[in-house]
This record gives sequence, C-alpha cells and structure tokens, in this order.
Amino acid sequence: MREDLTALFADGAVVAAREHPHLARALNSCAFRGEVIRVLPGVYALPGQLTLTARLQAACAYGAGIVITRQAAAHFTWWPELPLPDLIDAASPRHVIVGHGFRFEQRYVRPDLTMRRFGIALTAPELTVLDLIDDMGPIAIDEALKRRAVTLQRLRRALHLTRGRRGNTLRRELVEDSRDEPWSELEREAHRRLRSAGIDGWRTNYHVRAEGKSYRIDIALPDIKLGLELDGATFHDTDAAFHTDRRRDRALARGGWQIIRFTAQSLDEIEGTVLSIRQQRSGGGRPREQGRPTLRRSARWA
Repeated sequence: MREDLTALFADGAVVAAREHPHLARALNSCAFRGEVIRVLPGVYALPGQLTLTARLQAACAYGAGIVITRQAAAHFTWWPELPLPDLIDAASPRHVIVGHGFRFEQRYVRPDLTMRRFGIALTAPELTVLDLIDDMGPIAIDEALKRRAVTLQRLRRALHLTRGRRGNTLRRELVEDSRDEPWSELEREAHRRLRSAGIDGWRTNYHVRAEGKSYRIDIALPDIKLGLELDGATFHDTDAAFHTDRRRDRALARGGWQIIRFTAQSLDEIEGTVLSIRQQRSGGGRPREQGRPTLRRSARWA
C-alpha cells in the first residue's frame, strides 16, 4: 500500500474518499487488491479493523440519509441487553450497494422519527419497536413498555406517520392489543381474558404502599383490594425470588390486599376467580358476556 494511504488510516478507523479526492483512485485500487475493505461506497477500512466502531464511523462518513434501524437501533438507545446482529440493519432513501457488516433497505425515514447517537441517525424508540414486531412480535412492545422507552401514544403516532406501510395492519392490531400496557406475553393474555369476560375496574402495574414500602401489582382491582400476579418462569424460578414474593404478599395482605398468583398453566381460571371474589365482596351481578377478541398472530412468535 502507498505510504500516504498508510498514513491516512493511522488517523482513524475509516477513510472516506470524498474527503481525499486526490486519493480516490488509489483507494479503489487497494480495495480491488484486498489491501483495504470497502465498507460502504467510497468508505474504506483496513482488513482486521472492521469493528463495530468502524462500521458506525463508516455510516457517519457515508451520510446520504443513512439511519440505523431494528436490533442495532434498540441496542444503542433503550435495550442494551439485546444482542447486536452480525449485520447492522440500516435504511437509506436511495439504493446503497451493500458493504461489509451492513444490511440495507431502501426506505425513507422521517427526521421526526429518528434520534442521534455517535453522530449518526437511529430510528426513534417508537419506530424501532414497530420495526422489531416483524421478527419479535408483541415481545418488542412489551419490553419497550416495561422499560418506559415508549408510550402507546407515541406508538400510535408512529403508525400514523408511516401509514400505508406494508405490515401496518398487524402492527396496529398489536399496539391496540397493548392498550392496558402488558409487560410480558403472560400479562397480555391475562388482559385479553379479563376484557373478554367483561370484567372492568382493573388497573395494570398498580403501585400500592404497605408497611412503608411501595409494591407493584401486575393487575389490581382496587375497589375490592384484589391483586393478580402473573408468574412467568424466567422471573420467579429462583429460591430467593420465591421467598421475596411471599414476603411481599404477606405485607400486602396485612394492608388488606388479597394476592392470587397465576401461571401460564392456571391462567384459564383467572376470569372465574375474579368474578367469584367480586361477587362475594361486592354482591355485584355477573358482568355482561362478550365474545373473545381475535388477533392474528404469526407462527414465528405465537
């Protein structure tokens, strides 16, 4: 490689030909010989140095309206535990010849649905969630709501601003199915069952103070002080978690709350349990009968 090119790469991870037009042909020749890697058109890195940082620098150097999307956007903004994919998804309003370490889609992303990190644009959390629905289904919504990364209002706004986009019918159904803000698929199914049974007056992720501490109840019926806890295996499968939950239940019981726990295997009892306890405590009649709402779900995440 020419000495002047070696000096260029000593200053940074990537080099953009447009910043050094007199070396553009030399960079292209080096890429042809395998001495450098063409990360994106006109943006180069040395072999063995195509790190994550280098790829982000390459996207920043290329410009042209590139927006980082999907898993990478979630990882860098509101879901750091989400693993980064081998290929970083990105969108551009014009066709981009695929480079090393990227997967492009030709798509215009509105500036008001983006945010900036590391000097480059990423989809805003609400649009990232809508994008992730394609691969993850409602889990993406649940996780974003739990982390307070989005609100239902922002999700609905993003849907409105991207109206006409393929797949929005299912995205809209899932957003509306999340109107009671479930934080897991088990909570989502419990909400569906309560709505279908015509049971009202319940609140989700309800905060209660007992014995000087604040506790969150998955589903609460404050009028009769009934709390419903949804126990997913991944969150309650340790001995410590088991005993912590029981101490919490006893503290709430001393405050007058009755706590009943449901798992995926016992969830079919939730409607009858609530109806029975409400009748015993309030003397109310049976709620109106309603048909269970239907929701089309992809086999990938059903």
